[in-house]
Amino acid sequence: ERFLASKGKYNIDIKNYTLIKNKTILIIDDIATTGASIGAAADCLLNAGAAKVIAITLAKEIRYN
Repeated sequence: ERFLASKGKYNIDIKNYTLIKNKTILIIDDIATTGASIGAAADCLLNAGAAKVIAITLAKEIRYN
């Protein structure tokens, strides 16, 4: 569900494509649960012409039952 909800969530204004094209972009997130938001943001950046996207998170949510 989270992956479907995140798909298409991020957009980049076409006038900013030149800032992204052929660049390595770093995404910093506080907590990664499923990775859906990071994946959606990375897809958006890559589609806008980024050469590479790297993601760093501070923590990963772990649930114990």
